[in-house]
Amino acid sequence: MPLYKGVEIDASLLGLIRHMAGAEEYRETLQGLQGVWDNLSLLGQLSGTGTDMSATREAFQGLTGSLLNNLGRETLKKTVLEMKSKAQVAVDIMIRNLFERTADIGFLATDEDVRAYLERANVLTTERTRLEERFREYVRKYSVYSDIILLDLNGTVVAKLDPDNPVTLSRDPLIAESLRTQQAYVETARASDLQPNEAAPLIYSYRVTNHDGAPLGVLCLCFRFKDETEGIFANLAGPKDWSVITLLDQDGQVIASSDSWHIPVGARVERVLQGDWAVVRFAGREYLATTRPTQGYQGYFGPGWYGHVMMPLEHAFDQTSGGSLDKVDAAALAGVMANTALFAQDLQAIPAQAEQIQRVLNRSVWNGNVRHRADNKALNPAFSKVLLWEISNTGLKTKDVFERSIGNLHETVVSTILENSRFLASLAIDIMDRNLYERANDCRWWALTSAFRDSLAAGVNEERSQAIADILGYINGLYTVYDNLLVFDRFGQVVAVSNPAYADLAGQTLPDDWVKQTLTLRDSQSYAVSDFSATPLYRNRATYIYAAAIRSPDDKQAVGGIGIVFDSA
Repeated sequence: MPLYKGVEIDASLLGLIRHMAGAEEYRETLQGLQGVWDNLSLLGQLSGTGTDMSATREAFQGLTGSLLNNLGRETLKKTVLEMKSKAQVAVDIMIRNLFERTADIGFLATDEDVRAYLERANVLTTERTRLEERFREYVRKYSVYSDIILLDLNGTVVAKLDPDNPVTLSRDPLIAESLRTQQAYVETARASDLQPNEAAPLIYSYRVTNHDGAPLGVLCLCFRFKDETEGIFANLAGPKDWSVITLLDQDGQVIASSDSWHIPVGARVERVLQGDWAVVRFAGREYLATTRPTQGYQGYFGPGWYGHVMMPLEHAFDQTSGGSLDKVDAAALAGVMANTALFAQDLQAIPAQAEQIQRVLNRSVWNGNVRHRADNKALNPAFSKVLLWEISNTGLKTKDVFERSIGNLHETVVSTILENSRFLASLAIDIMDRNLYERANDCRWWALTSAFRDSLAAGVNEERSQAIADILGYINGLYTVYDNLLVFDRFGQVVAVSNPAYADLAGQTLPDDWVKQTLTLRDSQSYAVSDFSATPLYRNRATYIYAAAIRSPDDKQAVGGIGIVFDSA
């Protein structure tokens, strides 16, 4: 093992332990006591007390190495765990969000109003204005998009949402790819003439076809990437946090940063693809760094991005205690501390070893006192007595340092567990909130589907019911978070469902309060949601059902509603 200031330490801690203030403090204290032991050992030999301190000195020296290694390992473990969690969550939450976008483009590209607009040879200005208002209505519900762009087969922009976007004609290869792809979407994360004001936009695109499947044009959804990353980073980084959270592309280039003054977007950094952590250099400074690939979501892994966290090495271990235990009940904390399963065996052995060394030392001092009383030939009886007392006192001081350091180590271990639990609890509710936010958006948008509005206003027959069921089935195939989607008329009677397993619902009248609330909603921004309770609409399991009113084509009244059954299990 390499030496660090006279102490043997793990090779993995070399270069790190000097930045760990707690470990350094105990090392200095113990090495100061080690110097005292050296002096006492020499004085013991000169005084004639017969007390040999060399064994005690060597035993405490070995224990010092074990203690510092445990302190270093636990301190490093806590910091790396926090960094890994942030890196993993940053990339995984983004990928979950982008998974929803792949469904959005698949649905919106089949929108009947978009299709009809492209099928017209000569488009009037009023029709373009009407379609762009529909795009605006969409973004009112899905605020994650900065622009929606519709192009014809030649790349000419025939409608777009953002008036500040100057594009009128595009030569981006994504157009040709969107027209020929066999996948359900095209994902483009790079510079594009479709978004000339953005350095690296994220665009989801797909072809719009007629009813026979012939292509009419290409629809593009432009994601608010910067806004989304800022929201994710804000939830992960605290005000006193020295870590910089970033997203990297496949080549290690920073595409988003929680502190762009520190680690700027566009910079290329060293990824840590082997192991949990590494010390890396960037801009003349050393950092503790970790890189995490996404775990994916329902088989979707996005553009191949990484979550990456960097911490300046001199500040990496500043907050290893963090005050996590201050508000924990003392009795509960004592119970946790007594759980030996939380601590490594060599760590548990240190207090017992220190106690054993102290017992041997006490026996040596006692024997020295006995010999001193029995032997009047001591060179300096008074000095010898003081020396023995000092040996005993130094042993107690050394043992006390070990006890305090072990207590500190225990707190580090327990606070790591508590902080990780707190982080996971916060993450769980954040993911659920984000998920349910999307459900409120979905029901409001799908309620605007022209086929639903026209059919319910005209009066539903078997043919129209089947057409509605086909649309619902297509939507449910894209948005897999739903167990079932259903459309009901103005009387609450089910017209069609997406999931054939619930086909017997057709024709039934729904008595639930959320249905009545839905039919009284006054605008397209409003929605209703059921209580989280067991329902026959979800095999008598508990879930939420989000719903929005389907309004007549002239927007004067509600002609029915759409309910979407969240697959909570």
